[in-house]
Amino acid sequence: MRFRPCGPEGSARSGSRNEEGAFRSLPIQPAHGTVRGLLLSGPVSPARKTRPAKRACPKGHAVPRAGPSEWFTLEGGPEISQVDFCTDCGDKSLFSAGKPEEPMTRRRGRRDKEGHPRPARQGTGNGILHGAAGFSLLELMVCCTLIGILSMVLVQSLQGFLPAARVNRAVREVAALLEWSRWSAVRHGCRYKVVLSPEEQAISVFRVTEHGPGETEFVPEKTLDLRKDHPGVVFGTAHGVVRTSGCNPVNPSGIHLLGHSLHFLPSGTSDRCGSLYLIPAQDVPDRRDRMRAVSILLSTGRLQMWRYDPFKTSACSDDGGWEPM
Repeated sequence: MRFRPCGPEGSARSGSRNEEGAFRSLPIQPAHGTVRGLLLSGPVSPARKTRPAKRACPKGHAVPRAGPSEWFTLEGGPEISQVDFCTDCGDKSLFSAGKPEEPMTRRRGRRDKEGHPRPARQGTGNGILHGAAGFSLLELMVCCTLIGILSMVLVQSLQGFLPAARVNRAVREVAALLEWSRWSAVRHGCRYKVVLSPEEQAISVFRVTEHGPGETEFVPEKTLDLRKDHPGVVFGTAHGVVRTSGCNPVNPSGIHLLGHSLHFLPSGTSDRCGSLYLIPAQDVPDRRDRMRAVSILLSTGRLQMWRYDPFKTSACSDDGGWEPM
């Protein structure tokens, strides 16, 4: 920042000292940052504190650059100026004009009716609660009661949803195991035997290897245990449910296969057809809307999954029927 003399017609010393040899006081012009004896060559930003070089007070005493200072308001306006105290005579020497930096508030621009910055709100450090002391006992009791009621409703809805989800998962895994046996027979060029045990609630898959006439070896490949892998799901049926392929009722064991076994051939077909029926153990013997089934087609060996709809009208019953999943 550069300075220029404050005399008439820009003279270097004209009018800068009085008869006693001291510097003369010039009118204060806050908009241009007036300094006694010096005038800033450009305007001073009111939002920035500046300290032009000043070496002497009006009486000629040296003023240190880092002397004590204070802020005061000039008459006739809200401008605030900063002064230094002379260490010898105690005179206040004006060296810059402008407004001091305002203290930081929680929100910028928050001011009262008189234009002064509002103080920061008292409360928690994160600003979520301002001046809040906490919750009353009545409020806590009401919240706990609402949480308890919602939890009861949620538990009751889950009690009806979980058994259906378990039986759906079980029927898909049974179908996947049978499909794996079928394609393994095609890939390896040999028969795969599937044995179903309603007593043990398990399905076992064996690879059939023929070493010669009358020499057949059954190699265990995979086993699916419903009691271990899908607890709560069993082979069975409810009263009055008909089969997927006819109007005859479902066997109570839930398995409609001759000898409770079948073979998948290297051609991809099976040696017999039939169906497997799964139901949640808690639904036996009355509830049937959560029953599922898997059918094996004789001609192609393909599989089909079914779900029982109690509101569907079929040719064999008006109380429900099977529909593909």
